[in-house]
Parts: sequence; structure tokens; C-alpha cells
Amino acid sequence: MAVVVGVTLPWPGLAMGTDTEAHRTEALDAAKKGIRDGEVVLPRRVPLLETFAEHLASDAKKLIEDEETGAKSYRYIRTGTNHYSLAFTYDWLASEQGAKIKRGLLHQRLRRG
Repeated sequence: MAVVVGVTLPWPGLAMGTDTEAHRTEALDAAKKGIRDGEVVLPRRVPLLETFAEHLASDAKKLIEDEETGAKSYRYIRTGTNHYSLAFTYDWLASEQGAKIKRGLLHQRLRRG
């Protein structure tokens, strides 16, 4: 089982007895950074891409201050439909986890010679 953005999911590809946990804000930050940094290849402008962009823009980052402690942290708030944004974020997390597993397996193979 893996914990991804506060949801427990069966994750058959994660077979090394490890769990994955990500905080929602950090996960959304990482996925949006992937888009900004050009790590994601997107098709030319088509209607579906416009919808995807609208969904990404529907997650607004907001500074929240705890009234009792004064502690400040950022959280995303939904300002519209964000289904594609969350789906892309889950995919991003899975691909990052898969890349870590592949790097680990490659490293193990190289050490064995």
C-alpha cells in the first residue's frame, strides 16, 4: 500500500516494501514545476490542452496563518474545476517514484557487476 496525497492506494509497482507519502501542497508544487521547467512535453494547442491549462490554473496557492501559533504555511485552494490538475499531479508522483525505483535497481545491478 502507498499513501499518496493523503489517500491510501494499492500500488503494485511499489514492490520493495516501501511506502510513498507526499503532502498535497508539495506534490502540486512539484508537478507544476515540471510543467514550468519544460520537463513535460505537451501537444500543440488543442481544445483539450486549453481545458488542462484551465484545470491547472484552478489550484491557487494561498498563505495561511494559524491564529493560535502564528505559524505560516502555504496551501492550495480550489478556485474551479481541477480534475486534470490532480490527475496530472498523481501521475507526476508515480513517474518520479518509478524513476527512483529504476535508478535504485540499476545501481544494484552495477554493484553486483
